Amino acid sequence: MIERIDAIARKQGRDVLYLEFHPQAPGERKGHDYTRDPVRAGVPAGLGRHAVHWDECRP
Repeated sequence: MIERIDAIARKQGRDVLYLEFHPQAPGERKGHDYTRDPVRAGVPAGLGRHAVHWDECRP
């Protein structure tokens, strides 16, 4: 189950950073597959290089 962002913050007892990815053109947002977004793909890799723990969540 993917948790909501506020539930994660409460459970960890700290602030959390929420990132949301969309295509550049607003008209392309419907049906955007964020799992294939090249910008999003780089974020977990960068966090991992810096040993930053992350979890996927819902708004």
